[in-house]
Amino acid sequence: MREKVSIIVPIYNTSRYLSRCIDSLLSQSYTNIEVLLIDDGSTDGSENICDKYAKTDNRVKVIHKENGGEASARNAGLVYITGEYFMFCDSDDEYLPGSIEKLEKAMQIIGIDLAVGANLEKTGEITRLACTMQQRYTRNEIVNKILTDPNPYSTKYIMSTVNGTLFKTSIKKQHSVIFDENFVVGNDSLFVADYLKYCNYVFDIFDPVYVYYKYDETERIQGMSFVYPDEYKFTVMHYTKLLSILTANENKITYKQLLFDTIIRKLVCAMIYKEYFPDGLYSELEKLTNTVILEESANVYKRVRISDSEEIPLYFKNKDITSLYNALESRANLILQNFSKSTRVRLIYKNKEK
Repeated sequence: MREKVSIIVPIYNTSRYLSRCIDSLLSQSYTNIEVLLIDDGSTDGSENICDKYAKTDNRVKVIHKENGGEASARNAGLVYITGEYFMFCDSDDEYLPGSIEKLEKAMQIIGIDLAVGANLEKTGEITRLACTMQQRYTRNEIVNKILTDPNPYSTKYIMSTVNGTLFKTSIKKQHSVIFDENFVVGNDSLFVADYLKYCNYVFDIFDPVYVYYKYDETERIQGMSFVYPDEYKFTVMHYTKLLSILTANENKITYKQLLFDTIIRKLVCAMIYKEYFPDGLYSELEKLTNTVILEESANVYKRVRISDSEEIPLYFKNKDITSLYNALESRANLILQNFSKSTRVRLIYKNKEK
């Protein structure tokens, strides 16, 4: 018998789409599966749909829990997996026929610790294909592509989600890889970065395996419909994890320059929405200037565009918080002169959500 695959489905109030999701799993050509339906405190009848499937197919197990968010539901599922491999599916999405078969076959190749497939992103009548461009990657190769690939529907896309990907349970258990429940968005990327640290090779099967539906924000609120003013915290953590995998120092210098440039842009965004920081941004800037990876990034940073500030990197390196704060605020005010602020604001850390 081929290896068992555990499929974790975090569920919260998606009754309209849930049957489509579950049916796409149970109808797979690869039948040695267990489907773990993690009901994260649903109140729209999704919980009843879960129980119905568990009664009709012994491959389905249901775990009901209090609402704790997507990362919490995924972690709850990881506790119950019994398969040699595991994967994820959002409850309003689906897997294409034959997908698990293709991913599991890739895992049989010697040295492969992570198998990924292409995604179909559907927005109304528009469908976009997201895929990488090589069959096998070392972990260094895939990290370099994550950090440099300019195509938004290529490596960065595929490696920022746990959906459409097959993981080894042995790696998860040996190294205690779990989701960071502090993050509303980005917990996928952080999980993948933690897992990549222990991979030999990643294999891309090229074929589309997963369908990701982007719904109108009035129908179902999704992460992309919000502005995240504290996204710089995720960026620092993500880069830290990825750069810890790389061995080439020259690449790290380039990526630290990119990190610092990204952080400055995200800090300007934070300043635009500074009222959403209960402890104020001043103390946040103090923490950032004492963060090792950002200290190193500031020291190697070089201006890329004429519009880039000369003062901000200098204030950052000198830990001149007052001047740094004022310079960021000045840039934010210039932006606000031309653009109105979005009202859909949400902080990444769940204990600070507004």
